[in-house]
Amino acid sequence: MTRLERNNLFWGYLFLGPNIIYLIFWTFLPILFAFLLSFTNYDMLQHDIMKGFQSGAKFVGLKNYMLVLKNPIFVRSVWQTIYFAVLSVFITNVIGLVLALIAHNSKGKGFFRVAYFIPNITTLTSLIIIFDALFRPDTIVTDFLAMFGLPQVVWRITPGYAMNLAIIMSVWAGAGYNMLIYLAGLQEIPQEVYEAAALDGTSRPKQFFHITLPLLTNKTFFLFVTGFIGSLQVYDMVQILADFGEKPQVGGPDGSLWTVVYYIYNVGWTQNKMGRAAAASFILFLIIMVFTIIQRKLFKDQTY
Repeated sequence: MTRLERNNLFWGYLFLGPNIIYLIFWTFLPILFAFLLSFTNYDMLQHDIMKGFQSGAKFVGLKNYMLVLKNPIFVRSVWQTIYFAVLSVFITNVIGLVLALIAHNSKGKGFFRVAYFIPNITTLTSLIIIFDALFRPDTIVTDFLAMFGLPQVVWRITPGYAMNLAIIMSVWAGAGYNMLIYLAGLQEIPQEVYEAAALDGTSRPKQFFHITLPLLTNKTFFLFVTGFIGSLQVYDMVQILADFGEKPQVGGPDGSLWTVVYYIYNVGWTQNKMGRAAAASFILFLIIMVFTIIQRKLFKDQTY
């Protein structure tokens, strides 16, 4: 290496140093520590973590993983988390794309961008208060839904409805962000492609399905992957919904708001079983990895 190359390398690593140190001490080491913790019976109130196994904590092998996988609440939380993730991500992407098409093809694009994005920056507590008030008996929303046979109930405290309320809130809050990503993708598509298709007599619907959607595959893949990663880790929304109101219910009405991260929180911080909570965390990691791999396989041959 020349002197100039060594000098550039030195200053490059010097500027990267703070980020590298941060990643090592606040990301990689905690992950490694949590993985080791998942094989112990560590209890925050009984064991001093600084003393390691000398504090009384014991190596239990795969026991924590077996106990978690056999726990009916955890199994239920996995299926409810997948249900939340699949519906919220799919509906959010569909609505985000529709809003992007409206904003892209309408006058006053700036107004639509701001109007559609405002829910994304609204605080979660405010959303819960608003939606809890809307999804109660004799409101304009429940009166409309009653036309389709849905009963007039308080969704937040009714089993079978509480998780659907969380999905609606997630879609409302996330559609604006997806709209911006899709809008950026629409602006990247050359107008000449549509003009050529129109000259060939291609109808608008065919242009959408054969030109717009394929050329937005990269954006769709990004939004699906990041959406599933975030939705499979949902916690704050369901926890606040469960604790909101005069009669808080752990896990929500009849356990209908249990999610994996909500379960991890309760096992780790309420029951003080940190080893078992760490095991559940790595099971969640495997679930997220499986979903990411599946999406990568689905999109790899269609990415432009």
